[in-house]
This record gives sequence, structure tokens and C-alpha cells, in this order.
Amino acid sequence: MTEGVEPGDQGKIDLAKQGASIIAAVYVVGYLVVTFRLAQYGVTPATWLRPLYLAAGIWCLLPLALFSAALAFVALQFVEPWIKYSMDVPRKTRIYRCVQGILLSGVCLFCTFGLISSLLASHLSSPASSGWWKPSSAVTLKLALLALSAVGLTLFAIAPLLSAAQTKEEEQKRVDRDVARFSFQVLVCFGAIALWLKYISYFSVSVYPVIPIALGGGKPQSVVFIIDSSEHSSPVIADNSRTHSIPYKLLLQTENSYVVESPTKGEKAVEFKPESVRGMIVLQE
Repeated sequence: MTEGVEPGDQGKIDLAKQGASIIAAVYVVGYLVVTFRLAQYGVTPATWLRPLYLAAGIWCLLPLALFSAALAFVALQFVEPWIKYSMDVPRKTRIYRCVQGILLSGVCLFCTFGLISSLLASHLSSPASSGWWKPSSAVTLKLALLALSAVGLTLFAIAPLLSAAQTKEEEQKRVDRDVARFSFQVLVCFGAIALWLKYISYFSVSVYPVIPIALGGGKPQSVVFIIDSSEHSSPVIADNSRTHSIPYKLLLQTENSYVVESPTKGEKAVEFKPESVRGMIVLQE
């Protein structure tokens, strides 16, 4: 404990540090989501400080949190009838609890899977799709597998750090075994990092682009730019009126540039300065 600090104040300080660490982690995840998304168009984020990254990080970690909570609930439902103090009840009661836990676990996992799939259905499923197994379900399944694999491998990687403090007997272990354990732990850590990056990358290209921008997502906005009819060097294509551009999909807007999807075949995106146009109209979806 820090000298001159009351126990209650120290607890608040520790809680504030933990909160700041969580926010920083979410922010970094959001930055990676936006980076992977824009990388599809050959564009990189212009700045580190944007509230958009925090919203993107929350959306990215939300499915992972739901899947992890559902899995934890499932594990507790299976284990609860057989823990120490539950053994005092009759065997029939334990069997009843176990069956109840299996049913509740199945319902919990199905509801979690169905919730995320239904949220994606309107964007990822075409009207021609038939049956309950639609593209949204496939995306949800892959998200679940990547999320749970990343969480599991991360817990496995940090398990030694959460173990009890070293004893004098541990200091007398053979060096070769310590080196082998350390090498294996490094491999596990790199595997966990690779899974996290894979999960974030998959989310950024399959889920993040269908979340409306009003909710902090990355769905491109349909816009029309107001241009000067006398200006012949405008970077956007004019429509028949010569005062407005054709509709564009806005990918990124900063103080220094606009980035839109290119309507020209073979081109990914068009980036230009705000001074190149007179204004922008956001179209209703």
C-alpha cells in the first residue's frame, strides 16, 4: 500500500487503474478493427485519437463477452451438482440438478447463438436464403469458435502467472525443464495473439461493416457531394445536373480528407481533400 493513503482511497485508485486499463484495451482493439476494415481499401487511419475506435472495440468484444458468459454459465451448471457442499443432498436431487443444468445450458447457448445471428440476419442473409442455417448463422459460428479459442488459449497462457508464489523448492528445479516450460509458454502466447488477431480481423470484415455508423459501426454512408460546375478538376464524378456528384459510399471522414469507395472497376477507394468539394449531402438509407 502507498504510504499516506487510506485503505479506502487505495481501493479507489486500484479500481481506477483497472478501469483505465480496460478502456485502453478496448480502444486498441477498436483501432485494430478500423485498421483491418480500411486496409481492404488500401487506406490507413489518419489519427490515433478518435471516439470511433472505442465504439468499434466495444462492438468487437461484445460477441466475445456473450459467448464467454454463456460458456461460463454452461460450465457452472454442469459442475454445481457435484461440488463439495452439494454432495450433502440426496443423489436424486443431484441428478435432477444435473438434468436441469443440461437443459438450461442448451437454452443459454442457443439463445446466445440465435441473438447474434438474428442481429446479423437482416444484413448478411439474402431474401433467397431458405432454412434456418443462413449466412448470418455461419458468421456467428465462426465468431464463436474464434472467440472461445482465443479466450481459452489466453487463459492457458496466463495460468502460470496466476499460480501460487514460488517456493524454495521451486528454485532447485532443473534449468532445462524451466527453459522447456518457458519456450512452450512463449509458443502458447504467440498462438493466443494470432487467434486474437484472427478474431478481430474476421469481425472487422464480416460484422463491423454492417453495423450502422449511427451506432458506432463501420457501415458506409451513402452521400452525394456538392461540386462547382465550373471546376473541371473535381475528384468526384458529376451527375447530369453538374452541381452534384453521383452517389458514393463514404468510408472515412477526417478533418483533412474524405475516403469513398471508387465506382470505377479496378479501383478500391478515392481519397481527396474537403476543399475539393463545396459540401456533402448524406442520403437516407
